[in-house]
Amino acid sequence: MVRRVHIHVDVNEEQALQIKQAARRVHMRPSQYVLDRALRVADHELQLVAEAQAAPPPEDIDRDCAVEAGPAELTSDTVLKRLSERRKRQRSQEYEPVP
Repeated sequence: MVRRVHIHVDVNEEQALQIKQAARRVHMRPSQYVLDRALRVADHELQLVAEAQAAPPPEDIDRDCAVEAGPAELTSDTVLKRLSERRKRQRSQEYEPVP
């Protein structure tokens, strides 16, 4: 079964010449070349979306683990407490006794 698809692409003369030359280099017709490139771009975008959905949640640098709770957990007291704990950890790492 044959199926025809019509795609309209607006390009200026310079872009049309570039497409024609690129299609000639890969031994394709310009319409096939444009369709091939459009499908490759769409496939790449779908792959990026799938990778973004499969990525683990961002890590919380203060806790050294994944973030589970949202911004509702962040109050001024918890932020100050976490900041002071982080500073203590940094200071203890900086001023280790020399043997």
